[in-house]
Amino acid sequence: MPASWLIRNATLLTLNEHDEVVPGGLAVIDGRIAAVGEAALRHPGPFQRVIDAEAGIVLPGFVQTQVH
Repeated sequence: MPASWLIRNATLLTLNEHDEVVPGGLAVIDGRIAAVGEAALRHPGPFQRVIDAEAGIVLPGFVQTQVH
């Protein structure tokens, strides 16, 4: 079963086409991003886990695919 969780008290670096920086949180429901920013903090859940980022930064995972 995919996880459902909330990261709160965070700044999100989206790295989208506008390089938006979004305060608030990130809600994941059934393994998929459900909401970002303030909308994530209002999402009803339910969440299996709630993570306090303690004013930290959340950014997309980086994968290094170049191999020598």
